[in-house]
Amino acid sequence: DESGGEAASVEHQPYAAEDTNRPPGRQFTLLTSERFLETFPLVVTEMATGRWVQTLTDYEQEMIQNANMSQSVVVADCQLVDQMGVDIELADGGGIIVQQVSSWQNREGGGYKAFLRYLVDLAASARYNHL
Repeated sequence: DESGGEAASVEHQPYAAEDTNRPPGRQFTLLTSERFLETFPLVVTEMATGRWVQTLTDYEQEMIQNANMSQSVVVADCQLVDQMGVDIELADGGGIIVQQVSSWQNREGGGYKAFLRYLVDLAASARYNHL
């Protein structure tokens, strides 16, 4: 620069979901259970619009930009995922179970003890590399 000083740092901002000038990135698709889609519609909306990126740290946002990934996520209902007992199935053999922490206090449904039994049974099935 003209002052002979250091170059100005550039702050990376996530692209707005409505930004049509955004360069296209690699599309990311999650296979999900129907229960996940019905129980967590706000989360699905955040993922589909790309607003979920706003919750990431600057470093994580930069990683997404450097990987040329689209910030919007395609969420697809998959009957097989419903049958396997997870909410989201990952390409690397992982599974994610999404729970509302308040459900762990529900004594009628067995609470956290029922969830832990369910998690142990699912892990014992060896269907997923990690949960």
